[in-house]
Amino acid sequence: MDRQNAFNPDKNQSSQGGLKDSQTIKSISSQAVIAELDIQNIQPFQRIPDYACPTISPFPIVVISPGSCTCIDGWDLIQNSKSTGNTKITCYAFHITEHCETEIAIRKVAIRTMPQGGTCSYAELVRNAGILFKMLMASVENPIVFSHGGARRDIHYADNREENIRELLAERLGKSKTTINKYLSHGEYLINYSLNTLIESNEGKAFFEEVQKNKRILIKNLLSEGEPEEIIAETVSKDMLSWLEEFHETGKIGTVLTPDFDDQDDENQNSEFENKISCTLKQPENFKYRSGNFENSLRQNMPTDESSRVKLSLIKHQLIALDELNESHENIVSALKTVVEESLLLISEFEFLNIHSIKENKEEL
Repeated sequence: MDRQNAFNPDKNQSSQGGLKDSQTIKSISSQAVIAELDIQNIQPFQRIPDYACPTISPFPIVVISPGSCTCIDGWDLIQNSKSTGNTKITCYAFHITEHCETEIAIRKVAIRTMPQGGTCSYAELVRNAGILFKMLMASVENPIVFSHGGARRDIHYADNREENIRELLAERLGKSKTTINKYLSHGEYLINYSLNTLIESNEGKAFFEEVQKNKRILIKNLLSEGEPEEIIAETVSKDMLSWLEEFHETGKIGTVLTPDFDDQDDENQNSEFENKISCTLKQPENFKYRSGNFENSLRQNMPTDESSRVKLSLIKHQLIALDELNESHENIVSALKTVVEESLLLISEFEFLNIHSIKENKEEL
């Protein structure tokens, strides 16, 4: 077989007369096929430089036209195979009817920006990231088994399963961990009917970011009231749809929620801790660990396991909010110090509860 026919998927295909019909090129080469090709016939394409990060594709990706075979991703795989003495290599191949460097350049850029199946809406990303997260949390498998391995040099897996799953999603979805955290935060407490409405309206990131402050405050208020997860999800989902109508009408959310923490609603709530909670993270005061005074305060306002766990959940949401802050490093450090202070106070509560529980057990014995 001669060189031209070796690269032509259909030897009887008539010439398109040069590059007179670009639409023909686009329609023919939309899907890749697996092909075993002669290594010597594959050439690099340098009009667009090769990517710094190696491809995650198991095979090189090439564009084949009559008389040429050009690698657009995975040139290192071809070089490695050639160095071991191989004469053929399996590739993902796109076929075009005429050689066109502009078309090949577009494909080399698109191979790392346009997914093979096309794009989806932001609302679908939010929903699907949440589904994946729940599936991985429920799986008995270590999340590391789903990793690409050494394809990314900055992946660090630890002993925390939840953090490992976030790292894994960042790696496999090609996003930063901050972006994954945003997807999960934006989808938190949204049940199917509200997510489906957001998807049907093709909602973008602008709405989720506009509504996030209200959503975060609403969740904190409901958590502080001790509402069960089901009620929180139903309330948040219904309010999201109301805010969606408002956003479609005005382009913004005019209804602004405020934190609603009332010490009289629960005598066991620690007023000193709750006064620190706000819709945004405050600047910290100079921190002093008040072990003695704080212990006396705990004896006067005995915390319960339930109230302390509510506060633990509030700190979790503060950390999520902190991750979403688009602020200077100085402001982030200041806000983080506030969260650390609140965490230390909560540690004292749990230690107090533990000691109190031990004393009660001894008395029962």
